[in-house]
Amino acid sequence: MKNIIVMVSILLFLCAIFQIFPCKAESEFCFASICEFTFVISESRAMTFTTEDGRTSYDVELEENGTLKLAPNLWHSQVPNITLNPEMVHTADGSGQKNIILVNGQFPGPTLEVLEGSEVAVKVVNELVNEGLTIHWHGIHLRNNVWMDGVPYITQCPILSRQSFTYRFIANPPGTHWYHSHNGLQRIDGLFGALIVRRSKEKEMMLPHFSMLINDWFPLSSTELDLLSPFMSSDRAGNAGSLFISPDKKGSSIDGVELSSMDYWSGLINGRGRKGNNSAPLTAFNVTQGKSYRLHIVMASGEFAYRVSIDEHELTVIESDGNPVKPMKFESVIVFPGETFVVEFKADQNPGRYWIRASTLRMGLGYENPQPDGIVWDAKAILHYQGTSDKKEDPKSGRKNCTSDTPCKVLNCPWPAYRQDLFPNMQCVAFSELRLDSSRFKGDISQENEEADLELFLNLGFPIGSSINSRRMIMPRAPLFQESATWQLVSCTRDCEKMGCRCSNVLSLPANKTVQLVLMSDIFGGFQKGTVFGSESKAHHPMHLHGYSFRVLKTAYPVVDNITGKILGGNKDIACNWREDRTCSHPYWTSGSATDLNFENPPLKNTLVVPAMGYTVVRFRTDNPGYWLFHCHAMLHMLEGMTLVFNVSYEDHPPVPQGFPTCQTFDIGHEEFQKYLVESQKKGKKRFGYLGRKALANEKQEASAKFTSKPVLSTITSTCSTVGECYSLIFISAMAVTLAIALIVRMTM
Repeated sequence: MKNIIVMVSILLFLCAIFQIFPCKAESEFCFASICEFTFVISESRAMTFTTEDGRTSYDVELEENGTLKLAPNLWHSQVPNITLNPEMVHTADGSGQKNIILVNGQFPGPTLEVLEGSEVAVKVVNELVNEGLTIHWHGIHLRNNVWMDGVPYITQCPILSRQSFTYRFIANPPGTHWYHSHNGLQRIDGLFGALIVRRSKEKEMMLPHFSMLINDWFPLSSTELDLLSPFMSSDRAGNAGSLFISPDKKGSSIDGVELSSMDYWSGLINGRGRKGNNSAPLTAFNVTQGKSYRLHIVMASGEFAYRVSIDEHELTVIESDGNPVKPMKFESVIVFPGETFVVEFKADQNPGRYWIRASTLRMGLGYENPQPDGIVWDAKAILHYQGTSDKKEDPKSGRKNCTSDTPCKVLNCPWPAYRQDLFPNMQCVAFSELRLDSSRFKGDISQENEEADLELFLNLGFPIGSSINSRRMIMPRAPLFQESATWQLVSCTRDCEKMGCRCSNVLSLPANKTVQLVLMSDIFGGFQKGTVFGSESKAHHPMHLHGYSFRVLKTAYPVVDNITGKILGGNKDIACNWREDRTCSHPYWTSGSATDLNFENPPLKNTLVVPAMGYTVVRFRTDNPGYWLFHCHAMLHMLEGMTLVFNVSYEDHPPVPQGFPTCQTFDIGHEEFQKYLVESQKKGKKRFGYLGRKALANEKQEASAKFTSKPVLSTITSTCSTVGECYSLIFISAMAVTLAIALIVRMTM
């Protein structure tokens, strides 16, 4: 009997293990014409372990050798002595417990892979305890389908807790995109994942590939960060706390531009990273020597840009934001929040383990004259060659040695060049220098140097906090398809041009026009004291446009010191009459018009960095009617108000789907309330007077007469939800009865 009990216990334990810890499905594939997925959004805790029945959770601690063990706390003073497989725990950076958001139990969410042109349906079930959410399909154009864009209070109401919402859209354009929550700061808690739309003609030609999602990590949840932030879209300011730092302690890049107002904590690649030098498990990508691979890079970070490289391996960039570019080789690529890149590499080194590095742009502290201090803020993963024996050892590889003969080319620099006194053999390449690969692109690739129908200058700066043209965005309180009375928009008056303001910045654009956006990053700030731009704060802004891809015609940098790279002043191509125009709301080209624009296969993007005190020129055609958000993808800048809405061709907006949820307010006046009470009392007397009580008694008698006891087997089967569970319960019950009979027989002998 003891042997049977042991065997049953082992079987139950194995069943529990395989039920709760299956091999993680990193991708969900569907190459049909209609693809349907379900996202169950739930909450969990990093560095915790939950038992099979879901009723008991233990804290997990990371030992110095990388072992994961259950940890005692005030509730569990004693814990089982169990060593956990890393697949059983959402380790994040291994530093401790924190609330996280899961998609189908995964952190980050699963990668969806579909074919271009397919109809995609994603049913999102909100199982968060008390938060609403939306999902934005970043990079998908949603032509004539703006209401599926997933922007709360612009295109839809948030999906409430315990409710569901089905997004349905056509998978275009092809390429590497991603999805993420657009509600508050939820994406930094893990609510994001990759969305790969395969080109039809490349379906059978795809190289082996990996998705690599990079995000920065903080020890506080998004809700806590939102409350602590001193940069709020409302008049309420947080008390900053330990993660928000003063200017002299901010990390800066080589051009003296601050990286963020937040202190760096750690970074993750596919949900894993390390805080400091701990030994938390890292993501490993397995390759075979001699083969080529594709790496789909998604920058899901909230605040920081990362320079991505693989030690001793060259990267060939073939795509960004879903748009193909003519292949070019680089040592590394700088990726800003919201951007995606696809790179190819060949596993052409000796078998071993090599670092995959995602390093922030930090060089030193402060922005006056930052000097290298040896401190590196980064996230890491491992490139592991099959057949390498030391599977648990950290790589011992180093970055490529940059020489004058083999310089290191870096793509997407927000500065014109690296400091030659410190990095003499590193070369910058602006994204605008790439060219569209028309052989892999479907769509209009007009190369004519046509005149733009409309030119808009948009200045991104901090005169009154994060703003566009000195306007800090106030979002509506209801989606813009509802009656205008529900929106509660705040008008942007002419006073905004005098000293700036907080308002609902909605710009109307006519249909089928070529719009040229001149995006300036505080180009007048810090050096023209007569304006409201008196701050020395400078920033590189990754700007994202919903519903479109735009042609990148030019990137222009500020005036810099040729040796140190420090910014000396804003770019001189654009000016304003700042003595009369204190907010520089009416800038102009000093030469009369834009110059040196590239119309020869310009690359396409939906998210593009605007260099600090420089500018970029982009164009798009207003052929997709709807309300489309345009905003900085750095979370603090967006949170504070660096956002506007393009209302494209209002009269051509698509209709709202039947039964689409609405956001409502409720109010009841005194007289209406009194009338309601009277009606309620009348109804109550009919129901609960003498006749009402008699009717209730009759109902109870009828219910009692219908009640009958259930057979034991029926009772057992009613408690299980699956055939397997029923068999298990019946088997256990039968064993219990058999044991009882055996005991009775033995006692009577």
